[in-house]
Amino acid sequence: MTITEFAIIVFNSPPDFSDPALQSLFQKLSSWQSECSGLPLRFFTNRDEPTEVYLVTGWTSVAAHEGWIRGERNQELLRVFGPYVDMPRIRMVHVGVDFEAMQKDAGCGGMVMVVERYDGARRWRETTSFVEEGRYAWSLAGRDLARDDGDAFRFVGVRADGGEVEVGRDKLTPIERWALRRVEPSLGQSSAVL
Repeated sequence: MTITEFAIIVFNSPPDFSDPALQSLFQKLSSWQSECSGLPLRFFTNRDEPTEVYLVTGWTSVAAHEGWIRGERNQELLRVFGPYVDMPRIRMVHVGVDFEAMQKDAGCGGMVMVVERYDGARRWRETTSFVEEGRYAWSLAGRDLARDDGDAFRFVGVRADGGEVEVGRDKLTPIERWALRRVEPSLGQSSAVL
């Protein structure tokens, strides 16, 4: 089983995915990291947070990802992305969700991928019972692997149907919620054309 990396990269201003220089950087990031992990790297945006780009990928283990983080190529990427990104605001978590079980078209077309974070101090059960008939296509949940009592994360494929995304609520209220659409920044494409 793989694990899932969920990262939030905060740009200094909303990224222009049609900028050839930025496209080249995203292509390098995608190529290098995928080569190291052996798994695809997916990018998402959130219309409510236009300066944020969300990165979702898989790793064989936390140690494998930590090796990448310390590696020469990742350090080079941090240097070249430096003028674009607010580095202190980057957030990343390793989640106990099998990345390979996540839908390959998550956040594409008429789908939105909703990510929710729940307080780890509360009683929370990993379940797919949140899937409502006809509204959700899939649901995966797991804990932050950094701590035994880590926050829980849920990844849900939701049919957007061209309207606003309103995800049904469970008895627990998430601390944070992101409604994400897939983007291919290295191609200058948004999810509308995927």
